Amino acid sequence: MDTEALRTFVAVARTGGFSGAGQRLGRSQPAISRRIALLEEALQMPVFERLPSGVVLSQAGVALLPHAERVLAALEDALAAMRDLRAGDGGPVSIAVVGTLAGAELTQALKRFAHNFPTVALTLRTATSAQVSDLVRRGEATLGLRYFEDPSPDLEHRACKPEDLVVICAPEHRLARRAVASLADLKAEPWLGFPP
Repeated sequence: MDTEALRTFVAVARTGGFSGAGQRLGRSQPAISRRIALLEEALQMPVFERLPSGVVLSQAGVALLPHAERVLAALEDALAAMRDLRAGDGGPVSIAVVGTLAGAELTQALKRFAHNFPTVALTLRTATSAQVSDLVRRGEATLGLRYFEDPSPDLEHRACKPEDLVVICAPEHRLARRAVASLADLKAEPWLGFPP
């Protein structure tokens, strides 16, 4: 049994006859009859009952029809996905991102992307900056968003936008409520931050 046999079977079932199926598929009525005969031979049971007024689905045909339609629909979806890939319009895109960058701005950008490119299967995963680079390097992510440039020669990078950083301290700290003139004022202070 092949997809052409299923396509022919569905056409006969939907048009109610071999002639109608032949017109729909651009084939002769004898070619349609042969294809159905081969299908019935493969299944070892008739899929149609032949009547003077045309054909109707047999019990086996009734059971086969929804499955045949699903197979043909899945095949068409697969072919459409391949066409989209060839055209550069679809396929999977996986983004690895440092968790703190996955905020409202990124969410809105991804929503716009999904709306503009509905055939792209978009996935998102969070990681540290070093892990983001490793995921891209191994091909587990299509692209990554991380802090700082990765100096590795096997990765290409582009700066997206500057990120505002704010220094915070406890209210009782000696620098609390004071203006900091330069980063040099903070060089002796202990820092907490995310890993690179």
